[in-house]
Amino acid sequence: MQNIDAVHSFYYLLMHGWLAVWDGGLVALRLPSVVATAIVAAGVAAIGKRLVSSRAGLLAGLATPSLR
Repeated sequence: MQNIDAVHSFYYLLMHGWLAVWDGGLVALRLPSVVATAIVAAGVAAIGKRLVSSRAGLLAGLATPSLR
């Protein structure tokens, strides 16, 4: 862990624990990314709603996952 960023160390530690609980299949591998993307989209939508309007928040939240 000395040669990688702290964020990646946390991610590897989290995924190691996650895959120890699950069987290590494709769903277990992809689920944390799907959940994180949904949380980010909801956060962007909430910020857009608060700053502009409900419609702008909804559109921003829907557009967020496609920006990667």
